[in-house]
Amino acid sequence: MQPGTSGGPGGQSQGIPPTGMVAPPHPSAARLNDLLEFVKAEFEQVAGEGGVLRAQREEYEAMSESESFLFSLSLSLSGISREV
Repeated sequence: MQPGTSGGPGGQSQGIPPTGMVAPPHPSAARLNDLLEFVKAEFEQVAGEGGVLRAQREEYEAMSESESFLFSLSLSLSGISREV
């Protein structure tokens, strides 16, 4: 063996590519990236749906409040008309 090429002191460790070379990605790294992209897309979709649901809830609450006001107004008017 030549000096500097063994796994000992001054040499390169096994499993680490030489300087300037890039190790090929692990097969599961691509799968992990795909899964993370899927989770990100699902999260964005749910967040968008949450915004729509929030707007619908606010619209429903406003409608409910106005109907409640109209109902109480009609009760008041019917009470007044009975007194007259």
